Amino acid sequence: MYLYQRQQRIQELLKIYKNKLPEPNVNHPALIQKAVGFIYKHLFDQRLTIQWLKQQFLFDGVPFSLSFRRYMDKTPNEFWAEHRMEAAIVLLKDDALEEAMIGNISFNVGYSSHSAFSIAFKKYTGYSPRTFRKNDIDLSKEKKLKKESAKRETISVYERTIILRMMN
Repeated sequence: MYLYQRQQRIQELLKIYKNKLPEPNVNHPALIQKAVGFIYKHLFDQRLTIQWLKQQFLFDGVPFSLSFRRYMDKTPNEFWAEHRMEAAIVLLKDDALEEAMIGNISFNVGYSSHSAFSIAFKKYTGYSPRTFRKNDIDLSKEKKLKKESAKRETISVYERTIILRMMN
């Protein structure tokens, strides 16, 4: 596959990924819905930062991030990083892109640096992009195990409050 064809395939897969993203939850505040929509629209844009969101929606970063986390269970950075990693997984698993440079994939999912992408990918999956691609790793089972253990370890603020009241 030629470079131009690989790039077209990458763009096609990223478009499919974006089209499968869920609509923002209508039960969330309007600002959160707009921010999620903005993140989805610019998901693979390297300019996507908290600063850019602040400029677009004229809000203070820390309170917004806390509010976003309250409704989305993750910070804006974690939210878009997770989607970028999931898109990268799609690209790395695609047989037609087996010759695509990992640096090219990292650039297309929104990272300006191959090393930053590799570090984030390893943190997210537990594998380097090259190892992941080479060994055709199935993360679905591993993710379920991690989520289950995280749920067991996580105590909500509400539960902590109840426990503290019971102790007094």
